[in-house]
Amino acid sequence: MFTGRIREVGVVGDIGDTHIAVRAPKVASLLAVGGSVAVAGVCLTTREVGEEEFVAALSVETGRRSTLDELARWGLPTLAVADLVAWL
Repeated sequence: MFTGRIREVGVVGDIGDTHIAVRAPKVASLLAVGGSVAVAGVCLTTREVGEEEFVAALSVETGRRSTLDELARWGLPTLAVADLVAWL
């Protein structure tokens, strides 16, 4: 569950039809592959997690029905993680 508590403002590194890559060191340190992250208020599942960036799955439908399709490279989305992870 997300509380809406913003953990970090990330930087979009790449966005495509099936993924979004975001540079966000604080949030990336809290994530694992298969975890949930809210990007600009949209809950997504992480596919890859590095030390300073993560890649989340993005479906065409999700992009179309949210504001994520309007984000461009170097965009600045807000990021939140699920409550359970946030308390660790």
